[in-house]
Amino acid sequence: MKIALVTNQDNHHKFWAYELYQQHDVRLILLPTATAQGSVLSKMKAKKFDYYGPFWLLMKLLSLGYHQLSRNSFSQDLALKEARYFGAYKEKFKQIPQGMVKEIQTVNSPEAVEMIKEADIDLICFLGGDIARKDFIRSAKVAALNFHSGLSPFYNGNKTMFHAVSDFRPNLAGGTLMYINERIDGGAILSHYLPEINEQDTAADLFLKGIRGAVLLYSNFFHHLQNHPRPCGVRQGRSFKYVRNIDWTYLNDIKLNKVARYKIMKRYTRPADRIDYFDLSENSVADLCARLVQKTLVKNIP
Repeated sequence: MKIALVTNQDNHHKFWAYELYQQHDVRLILLPTATAQGSVLSKMKAKKFDYYGPFWLLMKLLSLGYHQLSRNSFSQDLALKEARYFGAYKEKFKQIPQGMVKEIQTVNSPEAVEMIKEADIDLICFLGGDIARKDFIRSAKVAALNFHSGLSPFYNGNKTMFHAVSDFRPNLAGGTLMYINERIDGGAILSHYLPEINEQDTAADLFLKGIRGAVLLYSNFFHHLQNHPRPCGVRQGRSFKYVRNIDWTYLNDIKLNKVARYKIMKRYTRPADRIDYFDLSENSVADLCARLVQKTLVKNIP
């Protein structure tokens, strides 16, 4: 199977790309450079200020300042631990032949679609990267897939791993391998990954362990395709919880810090686990949720 990867340029993205390159027939790595990031105020305007209100704006601005100034913020924690988990991959990524690594403005350009077709790509695989539209999604011969750092359909959107922990539900921290469609995090689900949880872990640890799980889920799916028909995946309905980047406020930061202060993570310790849904039909979301709930039930809360 000829594979194309779409990702960004942080160390955890380079780890994911390098490991899949080492293990599988990766022919192309696309690094989109365009960004959809805008100001908080512009996003609020787009989402209707009246809906969020002035109190929300205050909480959002406090969060932005907190992440700039405090060493206790999850963004600071994530930056430090990313270097610990994946720092070596900044150099290892350079071992990939640079001819197959392409910086592009967006995957939705005609040039990106042409690259996929010229390389005769079977599978397009995402970790971050870009929001793909129909033409790019359909340019792969077999499928386009995404790893989402959240347990779909329980948590979809942005910062979902961190939302799960700030909701005092670290048992619902994990990742999802899914087919891509034009709905963000809304594709048919193939597998879930549940990262190991230790007493000393933070939300940043669980996020980074989930990136290791992304390599596992992709590799497992590639091996499955070698001997079986392509699974249909379990079609998602409405997300149980959908969060946007602008939905994270200082209130979430306060709750996340309480998880560390009161050592809440020790109640949720578990080994890593993987759940595949290759045998389920597209209408089996109830069976998927039952399997996921069974795996994420907490047995050690006093």
